[in-house]
Amino acid sequence: MKLFFYLVLLLSFNAFAQQAKVEASLTSLKQDTFKVSQLLSLSKDYANKNLIKMNNYADTALRISQDINYERGVAMSLNYIGQAKIKLAEYNEALTLTFNALEIAERLKYEECIGLSYILIGHVYMHQNNLGKAEEYYEKALEIAQKIGKASVASAAQNGLGNVFFAKKDNKQALERYSLALQIATKEENKKQIAEMETNLGRVYLAQGMNSLAIEYFQKALKIAKEIANLEAIADNSLLLGDYYFKKNLPNEALKYAQAGLTASETLQSRFFKQKAWALMSEIYGIQKDYKRAYEYSQLSKTLQDSILGKESEQDYTAISSLYETQIRDKEMTIKNLQLEQQQRNIQNQKRIIYLTVASSAIFITLTILAFILYRRQKKANFLIKEQNKQIKEQNEEINAKNEEINKQKSAIESKNKALEGAYKEIEKKTENILASISYAKRIQTALLPDQEDITLTFPENFIYYKPKDVISGDFYYFMEVENLRILAVADCTGHGVPGAFMSVLGVQSLNKIIQSGVTSPDLILSELHNEIRQVLKQQVNEVRDGMDIVLCVIDTQRKTLTYAGAINPLYYVQANDNGLLEFVEIKATKKPIGGFQRDEEDRFFEKTVIDISKPTTFYLATDGYRDQFGGEHNKKFMARRFKELLYYIHDKPMLAQQKILDEVITKWLGNNEQIDDMLVIGIRV
Repeated sequence: MKLFFYLVLLLSFNAFAQQAKVEASLTSLKQDTFKVSQLLSLSKDYANKNLIKMNNYADTALRISQDINYERGVAMSLNYIGQAKIKLAEYNEALTLTFNALEIAERLKYEECIGLSYILIGHVYMHQNNLGKAEEYYEKALEIAQKIGKASVASAAQNGLGNVFFAKKDNKQALERYSLALQIATKEENKKQIAEMETNLGRVYLAQGMNSLAIEYFQKALKIAKEIANLEAIADNSLLLGDYYFKKNLPNEALKYAQAGLTASETLQSRFFKQKAWALMSEIYGIQKDYKRAYEYSQLSKTLQDSILGKESEQDYTAISSLYETQIRDKEMTIKNLQLEQQQRNIQNQKRIIYLTVASSAIFITLTILAFILYRRQKKANFLIKEQNKQIKEQNEEINAKNEEINKQKSAIESKNKALEGAYKEIEKKTENILASISYAKRIQTALLPDQEDITLTFPENFIYYKPKDVISGDFYYFMEVENLRILAVADCTGHGVPGAFMSVLGVQSLNKIIQSGVTSPDLILSELHNEIRQVLKQQVNEVRDGMDIVLCVIDTQRKTLTYAGAINPLYYVQANDNGLLEFVEIKATKKPIGGFQRDEEDRFFEKTVIDISKPTTFYLATDGYRDQFGGEHNKKFMARRFKELLYYIHDKPMLAQQKILDEVITKWLGNNEQIDDMLVIGIRV
């Protein structure tokens, strides 16, 4: 972990060294708008590295902007200072500054600055826990961003709305908003915002009890934060991870992350994160029975918290908001007075119109004379047109002669079309014969698949979602009973349609042969199946690379265990952990297929995993067809992440309802797109 501290300091030092070169060059610049823009750029760069420097550079830009009467610079400088004050937990001063910036920006119609003001005001109201006001200003910011096409403001607004919904405990809406913000940031390659959105998604998943997914997002965000030397994100994610491990009763791991968060917040000079770090470290030292340090950090945290949350803060927020609303009403009264003045000017204009009418009459007479002159010229032009028409008539006669020749060619083409029509009918007849053969093949393939009733006898709560791309499928499922063992498999053969169906028949026959020979351990079944496929297709000596991906489970009904092995495709299950919280678990498969190309290895081995299913468990076996379908708003793949979230969402519903939801979701996702692969998902609750 010491290495982690040094890494944070090294990243900060490199970033500061680059910025120092820019700072040194500023001294030679004259006091103009270019220098203001450079100072604001530096202020923005320090937003996640050193808040005092961020404030100081923006303050310098404000003074220069005021000296040269550069109002756009004044507005943006006030916003940047306000942003620094928010990060320094000086919320009253931040609200005053951002409202002043908003007033100037609205007068100048400086929409980018207006959008930033709305975002910052929304942040202050979030810290005040005034969720209604925060949502109002984030919505205003989103409207401005969409109007001017400013992606960073749009992403920040969606993120702010996600924070509002998360505070309201509306996790579904929060996830939707955070995901929209992440899509925008990813498209723009904005790593700062990507890290922020992944952190917030992790918060939601943690609140939903999806701990492993939450920690994955926190770690991803922390990795990006280190890459870009974003001390704010490093502090935030380190403290989130520290708090998680503290609650998991892993104090040593929690302390490492808490110290990392404190180091980052001290470099950043953030009172907000420093207070959170001290509070967490006090709790950690408490459970480590280091009561002296626990008390010291508790006092530091309490003192800083009292400094941030002054008694007068809520009254100050209300006074500042009321002052801004009063200014708005004064502006509306000014506009009404201007409208009255405009009406008086309109009366004066009507008088002028009367005078202009008299002048127009004189102009009309003049125009009449000019029209007569133009008539004479038009008459001459008509004579020229008559001559041109004569030439056109001669050209038409020539065109008619060419049309006759074209008609002869048309007759020849029609004769050829009749010959093609006869060929088409012959092709159509052959096609009908082929389709009849495929339909018969489907009946054979269906007969090879196990009856769902056999599965239901052992597992009353189940569903089978089976949707081939073509008439016959390359996906198949398998079920076999051997004494107290129930062997269940879902496989995806190479290709789909006729080629895939041939492979599925070979797969079913091979599994029957292997299991009837007495092999019942799933890892050994897969190894034998791999060897059987390679031997039957003679893959040792030819270029045939066909094979299959498979999920195979052996359920022991007496011992209440499920043993899994897989080639490429994983197993998913939902089960309560030791704390009684539901967890969604994905067991990764061995990343090697059944059959196909094999290098120097003599045998192919597959990992197996044993799961205790003595308590309620819902598990899913699936091919990759469902998650590989293209669709949605941006015509992209459904993807594994979305598929896993869907399974977690439906796991507690009746099994037939789960099957129906799976079909409705993928049908809506596909839209007008064509299904590109066979789809097979089996769900069982024990």
